[in-house]
Amino acid sequence: MGADCALAALGRAGFANVHTVAAQREPDGHFPTVRFPNPEEPGSMDAVLQLAEQTGAALACANDPDADRLAVAARDPQGALKLLTGDELGLLLADEVLRHAPPGVAVGTTLVSARGLSRLAQHYGAHYFETLTGFKWLALKARTQAQAGRHFAFAYEEALGYAIGEVVWDKDGISALLAIAKLAAALRANNQTLWHRLAEISQKVGVAVSSQATIALDAAGAQALMTALRQAPPRQVGPFDVVSVSDLMNEQTCHAMGLPQANVVLLQLQERAPGEPLIGHARIIVRPSGTEPKVKCYYDMLADSGTEGTWASTRAGALDTLHALMRAHQKLVQKD
Repeated sequence: MGADCALAALGRAGFANVHTVAAQREPDGHFPTVRFPNPEEPGSMDAVLQLAEQTGAALACANDPDADRLAVAARDPQGALKLLTGDELGLLLADEVLRHAPPGVAVGTTLVSARGLSRLAQHYGAHYFETLTGFKWLALKARTQAQAGRHFAFAYEEALGYAIGEVVWDKDGISALLAIAKLAAALRANNQTLWHRLAEISQKVGVAVSSQATIALDAAGAQALMTALRQAPPRQVGPFDVVSVSDLMNEQTCHAMGLPQANVVLLQLQERAPGEPLIGHARIIVRPSGTEPKVKCYYDMLADSGTEGTWASTRAGALDTLHALMRAHQKLVQKD
């Protein structure tokens, strides 16, 4: 179903050299080619990445079964296919939208997404909003913005959901696919890639990196973890000091953040490295899953961008630090 829509949209836009994974094109409720039918899951992109290598494709893209999510891998300047994170794809799409939008349009993302979009909105003079996790919150806020007379331009969540403009008031993997294909083609005409554009965006917002981990727990275990976190939050995690704790079950905290109450705890961190340059500020956000027996931990960092030429090394260093933070935090949580 999604493949027909995607190919029709790409064809109308002039993309004729498109290949699809035959075993994944037609709907099959048993999903025999993947462990779980979500492009976020490890291994779900393997077949399309293999096809992209066989055909020499510039992009490898995957929608989920109902085509409301989009995952993308793009060739880097050295020609290797590399997966974009949901936050990186969100920044690319937002930047492209805002380059052609008048000042004052509304863009938004969720609390657990990386913080690059807020800085990008400030750069372009756009109005930025933030919501709880889940596209229902983003769609509701987007409609509210539009009803108040502020044009809604773009929203995304790190879980590969994107909404462009006021045609579809929900995440839509087809319009996002078309937009990223057009951007990649325009860049390629100038001998550039999506990774070049990300490096350019980093000059405006810094280098934003993010990741997540899950802890398998039943409802009682998840509640016990959240209670322990609220009662005795850590003072430091790895090389970072915890400088503030925000509990979204606290009414005053929610009011200050402009969010509804939710079972979420946010830790703001700052690296402690006397005499050394600050790599970046980081966050850890912890919440129980609303649909599965697990607790989700989100990690993000916003580092100084340096120059365009040093973007790749800055990103790699920030990711190394972020992954070290994740390991340290997971060790703390598992110990408790």
